[in-house]
Amino acid sequence: NLHPPPNYPHPPLMPAETNECPWATDLLRYLVESGGYVHPSIVVRADRTVRIQDTTATSATTSTIPRNTVLLTIPSSCCVTQDNCSKRFVAAVEEKSSGLMMDKGDLLLAFHLATTIDDSNAVSPYMRSFPPSTSYNSHPRRWSHSQQSSLLGGTSLLQKCREDAEALKRDYETLRAAHTFCIRSFDGVSFPFDVPPFPSYERFDDAFAAVSSRGFAGLGSDGSDAMVPLLDLLDHRRGSTSNGKDVRYTYRPSKSSQAAAIEVVADRELLAGAILHDTYGAKGNSQLLNRYGFCLETNWEPDGSCNDVVEFKVKVQQPYGDVSTTVKLRAGPKSYTYGGFVKALECFLFDDQEQEDGEDDEDGMEAFLDEEEEEEGFGMMYGTMDNEMEDDNNDTAVECAALEKLSASLETARQGYALRGPALETALATKDGSPEHCAAILITSERRTLRLFQLAADAIRRRLQVSGQKEDIDTCVYIGLDVDDALLDQIDELVAAYGAIRHDGF
Repeated sequence: NLHPPPNYPHPPLMPAETNECPWATDLLRYLVESGGYVHPSIVVRADRTVRIQDTTATSATTSTIPRNTVLLTIPSSCCVTQDNCSKRFVAAVEEKSSGLMMDKGDLLLAFHLATTIDDSNAVSPYMRSFPPSTSYNSHPRRWSHSQQSSLLGGTSLLQKCREDAEALKRDYETLRAAHTFCIRSFDGVSFPFDVPPFPSYERFDDAFAAVSSRGFAGLGSDGSDAMVPLLDLLDHRRGSTSNGKDVRYTYRPSKSSQAAAIEVVADRELLAGAILHDTYGAKGNSQLLNRYGFCLETNWEPDGSCNDVVEFKVKVQQPYGDVSTTVKLRAGPKSYTYGGFVKALECFLFDDQEQEDGEDDEDGMEAFLDEEEEEEGFGMMYGTMDNEMEDDNNDTAVECAALEKLSASLETARQGYALRGPALETALATKDGSPEHCAAILITSERRTLRLFQLAADAIRRRLQVSGQKEDIDTCVYIGLDVDDALLDQIDELVAAYGAIRHDGF
């Protein structure tokens, strides 16, 4: 049911005056002259946005592009894939692939880009569409250690971006060793014609940032990753924001490798003036910032779940040693929140029960759990009503103590970010896409998620303390806190789910 382009495969070239900069005109001409297609309504702006231009004769009429219309046909010959890499070098890298830390395909594409510096090269019109290399400084792994600490302290991304920076440097040296092997295995004297000179780390770092933020999985001829001209200019949009993507795309093989192409089709009706968006998937802001260098203030799905996942670290002192674990917390409906909440709470429940038991044997946790199971069975068979009531009261006291500790730990995590207070508010208000602004978006979202679980723990504890009766003050206690209506609904849903599952309802 696709609407094919007219005169395919050689439609009229889009007029140059519809674009604001030479690189955009050169890029579109390059695609068309290579056998591709660009819909006449597509225009590329100097800010690197791809838009739908109004091509109607009268300004009073708004033009639209129907769903399933072919917007672009991008020849595979214009893409950057592993096929562009030196086969000799690829084989040498394969030999050392077990020692690589980063994605091998990304590393190979980055090496090729870093060594493609001649403007006469056929791929150069595409490379001129890349943003300045300074734009990749938004990637946290390229920040200084002091900037990483001051902006990402308290987030799991701090360790991740530092690990990535070190991993890339190690992989760079592994590629250097593979490159040296290529040269020595050739004849030891002359330079192999198909292996380019080894690039500087700065150029390789820039190229890797371009590949990791602009590459597409599975669009190469052999199903490998590919860099796709024009398609990689589409910005990310997800979920609840206008239903996400505007296009869909597929690799269209051909008997001739020169005729293979990526076909880009309108996934909805597109209005004149609209900026085209793709979706990079359901990624949290930590992933978006680390790989692409940006964050979304409303990174939510249509069901109200947030794509941001907080790695909540719990450390509980035990007689046999400290127990440390990481619980992943995500804001959303009960299907997203209940499991994480219970896992976090059980860390503190075990802590209270172990201290009360006072046992310090080498079997540790397993012995304690076995003992609790035996005692529970004995009580159910032989305990009196008074004993059952006493046990229930003791269990409730232990549970309330654990909920209180969980709440305190969540508050400690909320206050543990390096960027906080007025500095956080100022950075959030800048709206400039700077590292400070992106870090503020990430931290604000994580603090919101931690608040959800903290207030849920407080609400459950209050209800247990009044014998399960719902208090009228539940809403009042939120006054003055940074709690929105959606968060309140999710708190209530989590509390109700916990009560229904653990206590037969509050």
